[in-house]
Amino acid sequence: MKITEKRFLELTREMRTVQDELSRSLEEQSKAAAFGDLSENEEYATARANSERLMKRKRDIEYELSDVEIVPMDQSPKISLGSMVRVTKVSKNGESLGETRQFVLESAGDTVLKGILGVNSPLGKEILNGSDGIYFVHVNGGIYYKVEKVISA
Repeated sequence: MKITEKRFLELTREMRTVQDELSRSLEEQSKAAAFGDLSENEEYATARANSERLMKRKRDIEYELSDVEIVPMDQSPKISLGSMVRVTKVSKNGESLGETRQFVLESAGDTVLKGILGVNSPLGKEILNGSDGIYFVHVNGGIYYKVEKVISA
């Protein structure tokens, strides 16, 4: 899978955090198991559920990192994987209807809160291999976006 260096670093940081939390959770689970009857041990059930959630996230991250190719930031005007773009919701005439937000176009995920726009999202599909301009996305009756690629100096 192709990912940006930023995404790679985020995943490796998250993996360290998950591993640390998992170690603590397994320790809590072990301590709670020592209290005896597991069928009525809420501390054990809670610790076990947390450990299972963390193990699943760890497996997901390991899978995502198992076969990666880090793509460099493309400095051409073409919008491609790894491109930083500014996106503004606009009217048909191109008048701004909201604040401009900045995203990195990534192969996996659509984590708008983390500044990631997935290439499989409706907007990501429209802008991939395109250039600056107004794009119409067929969602909720249709939305227009002004997209500008950010090219760092």
